[in-house]
Amino acid sequence: MPRVTLGISRNPQVTSGRTPLNLAINVSVRQLSNLAFVDDVLESLNAESFPATRLHFEITETAALSEGILIGDQLRRLKKAGASIAIDDFGVGYSSLSRLRQMPVDMLKIDASFIRDMIEDPDDAAIANAVVSLGRALNMRVVAEGVERLDQQKALASWGCDLMQGYLYSRPVPIDELTEWLRQF
Repeated sequence: MPRVTLGISRNPQVTSGRTPLNLAINVSVRQLSNLAFVDDVLESLNAESFPATRLHFEITETAALSEGILIGDQLRRLKKAGASIAIDDFGVGYSSLSRLRQMPVDMLKIDASFIRDMIEDPDDAAIANAVVSLGRALNMRVVAEGVERLDQQKALASWGCDLMQGYLYSRPVPIDELTEWLRQF
């Protein structure tokens, strides 16, 4: 398996005098199954002088909660180094609340499929609200994915959802546009 290269590039012109940006990385079970993965990540962070506290690893619910002890151990090593761990697409996999509380998870990301119709569909609203409540009860931050409308944003905020992402805020943009946008702040 190839070594991990994060390709982190710190551009002082973009963040000079501002709050530094965090980096979120989707990670697969295959990567976490590689015993050298965490060592490679930590080596890359050290080489780039990038603090692990600004690094967020996202793993899908099914992968995080259904895989063996090795995955949990790898995630614990990343967390011990200072990175945070998020369960992505929460609610669409094979949830095991027992496994969830055993994992070193900082954040739950509610799958966009529950957000899309939550205003019109009381079942989707109930699930999204329940995930927010579960996350807060377990001292985890909760992110709603796929927020596209103000009424969704308002409902999620009223339930205590910590963060939201989706087209309401921005569509995906090329790196040059993002860099220019960041310079404006």
